[in-house]
Amino acid sequence: MTYEQFEKLITNCEKLHNDFSELFSMGFDFLEGKYTLETYFDHIMDITLSSNFSEEGVDWINWYMFESDFGKKDWSKLRSLNNEPSPNDKYGARDQDGNPICYDIKSLWEYIQQYKLK
Repeated sequence: MTYEQFEKLITNCEKLHNDFSELFSMGFDFLEGKYTLETYFDHIMDITLSSNFSEEGVDWINWYMFESDFGKKDWSKLRSLNNEPSPNDKYGARDQDGNPICYDIKSLWEYIQQYKLK
């Protein structure tokens, strides 16, 4: 998989995720309703990603998409359990040297190269 293909995959996944969310707000449930289209899409993504990356690489991609909201989440706005401001800056993940990782599609791509299947 090239970077251009990966970028298109992630960008289209985000668009579809947003469309599913909007449709859900209108009463259409494609996760647990009659037509489980989100489940089918999740399986397609899992097959595609696991064909190209190790389990750890797929975990980072899923983290980027769903935990960091496709890189849009501002981690500095989180509150701790005792309602104190989060000690995090706007990045949700850092490498062993303290450098931000997986904060946009390009940085995600660069980081997961170590998990690319040969």
